[in-house]
Amino acid sequence: MGLYLWCRFNNNCQTIQGGLQTLRKIAKKDSNHNEITEALKRFGFSIFDTHQLGDNFPDFICARAGVTAVVEVKSKNGKLTYGQERFRTLWNGIHVVARHYTDVLKVFGVTYR
Repeated sequence: MGLYLWCRFNNNCQTIQGGLQTLRKIAKKDSNHNEITEALKRFGFSIFDTHQLGDNFPDFICARAGVTAVVEVKSKNGKLTYGQERFRTLWNGIHVVARHYTDVLKVFGVTYR
């Protein structure tokens, strides 16, 4: 029996066989992911890591002062895949592409130096 994860935005539900162990092999964590999330925590953000969901869902959800955003982490020259770009287009909330933690701070209007 598989592990039900989430329904894609196009209503095509997905089940991953083998549970989270299989999923961890599929979802790759960007090298700057931990650096960004740890820095945001120091600025008072709540972080819910979702990079293991895969299927074009963003890498984490963050919130601060009642505002929530989904964040896709990319390397300096990383580009969104077609599926990630489609998710971004269809998402009716705040979606941030973060190469550095300051990309998120700017969207939330948090000053830094």
